[in-house]
Amino acid sequence: MYTKSIRRELRNKKTIIRNIFRYLIAYFKIPIRKNQFNYQSTSFPYFIHYYNKTWTNERAVEIPIAKHWYQQYKSKNILEIGNVLSHYMKLNHTVVDKYDIRPSSYIIGQDIVEYISPTLYDLILSISTFEHIGFDENPQEPEKLTNAFVKVRSLLNQEGVAIITVPVNYNPYLDKYIKDNYSQFSAVTCFKRISKANEWKQIEFAKIFNCKYGSPFPKVNGIMILELKKTK
Repeated sequence: MYTKSIRRELRNKKTIIRNIFRYLIAYFKIPIRKNQFNYQSTSFPYFIHYYNKTWTNERAVEIPIAKHWYQQYKSKNILEIGNVLSHYMKLNHTVVDKYDIRPSSYIIGQDIVEYISPTLYDLILSISTFEHIGFDENPQEPEKLTNAFVKVRSLLNQEGVAIITVPVNYNPYLDKYIKDNYSQFSAVTCFKRISKANEWKQIEFAKIFNCKYGSPFPKVNGIMILELKKTK
């Protein structure tokens, strides 16, 4: 799947030249800048990949964190909400994605709030997907976010965990939900973008909503890693 995604971008010759050039610059600049970030007392290298130009955005942090959790649960039942990881690695888990309707043996083209699973999951991953639920839809359904979080908890087995990454100050309903329901999460780790070189650092939850979407750097300038368990 991830090789097919690259092929689709390669159809545009101008995009090929521009993005490969930028990719090479980003790749070889890593030793010059701080090439790692910290998450839960562990250092991870920034993720550099051609697809979605990860050296320019929050994927540089989100993908290493998602892979970290994936490796811990790879022999167990895993569900991904939103088809993201398939662009960067081979999969053997179920993916629910309302807008990905391509024929696939593992992608279910269904809304997560309507998804009925034959099993419970040890790990549920969602990378920059929840900010779109009920918001980037017509008509908007702000209450759908609550239903989505309830659904996630219901799909976890007793010892399961959900790792959900979201940008801040993109969807005001999501921001409010997290503020109002902060205590339901087992952990919330916050990252702020601090340089044009796409470096990120951990900051306190109380400060994360000061990160503006689109300023001082394009698009996402703050992200949260939400950890949700069956029971806290």
